[in-house]
Formats: sequence, structure tokens, C-alpha cells
Amino acid sequence: MPQAQPRTGRPAVTLPGWMATPEPARLTLSGRLATLVFRVPGAAALRERWWRFAGRTRLADRYPRSVAVLGAFLAFAGTCLLVGLAFLMLALA
Repeated sequence: MPQAQPRTGRPAVTLPGWMATPEPARLTLSGRLATLVFRVPGAAALRERWWRFAGRTRLADRYPRSVAVLGAFLAFAGTCLLVGLAFLMLALA
């Protein structure tokens, strides 16, 4: 049975100066436009509403089986309606 060796750990890493303290990122055109847009009154409230809307849980996520059954019935009803309309158009022609 081999002897257990103590862990020595990794040696300390010294980063070059440009990696340890990088220069701040330059503001791009999209960043400048975003700051202009967000200065518009009401933009922050609109952004909050959009985030709340995008983060909501959808009905299909909460009730996947119920939505699948309802979708199957709606697809069947839609198909029957389209076939009926096709027969009606053929009958009237």
C-alpha cells in the first residue's frame, strides 16, 4: 500500500501589472447610446416593467400537461374548422 503524501498546494502566482490592474473598459457607441436612453424620464420604470414581464413564469411552465391537452383540443377544433370551410367553399363553387 503506497504512503499518503501531504499536499503541498499550488505555488503563488504573480500576475504582470497589466493583468493585476487593467485599464478601465472604453465606452462603446452602444454604451453611450444606452446612457442617453436611460436619462430619458421614465426609462428606468419602463426597463423594470420589461424585466418583470420577461421574467414571468408562463402558463405552459406552470401547468405543462394541462396546456398540452388544451392545445391538442384547440388544434383538433381548428383543423375541423378549416376542413369544414374547405368543404363549404367547394360546395359553393
